Amino acid sequence: VNLLYKEIERKTIYTVMPKPIFRWQFLAGKTLGLAWTMFVQVGVMGLVLAAQFWLLDADFGVEMAQAIWLIYVEVVLVIAVAIFFSSFSTPFLSGLLTFGVFVVGSFANRLVALRLGDKDQTTELQQQLSAVVRGVATIWPDMSLYNITPNVVHASPVTWTFVGWATLYGLSYALVGLFLASLVFGRRDFI
Repeated sequence: VNLLYKEIERKTIYTVMPKPIFRWQFLAGKTLGLAWTMFVQVGVMGLVLAAQFWLLDADFGVEMAQAIWLIYVEVVLVIAVAIFFSSFSTPFLSGLLTFGVFVVGSFANRLVALRLGDKDQTTELQQQLSAVVRGVATIWPDMSLYNITPNVVHASPVTWTFVGWATLYGLSYALVGLFLASLVFGRRDFI
């Protein structure tokens, strides 16, 4: 969340913006750089984990590799959300909003199924509130897709189809976030 703010605050963005690039390209470069850095970090952490499994003579398993990949996709999604909020806000507020998206997204699958009260005894306000919460949870990025901990713990197979769809889902949300960030950042005045 500090990435764009530091560029603007330190006025280093003034050395980049006169170049023949668009603002969306600047954001894409920042995002891809951060995504690559996080790829290396998640990869190194995955290799350290694999080495620990090897030292303990434990089976690393395909589920663990899938879990590490899905963690990376989740990180890319959070990066896009953070870039979006930092394109128009302060670092503190951007961090808070990004954390909020992450927390709500972690429970999105439960919020979709949320019912306030018994079906026969709910008031109209409860039904409307329930519908609003379910609607928001439906369009909110579902971060629970990337937590396959129960599958890893119980050595329950996760299909590669699921991993592919979860990856496509996360990258689609990330692209939408970056598109919205480029719209907001493109209209921002730095003076």
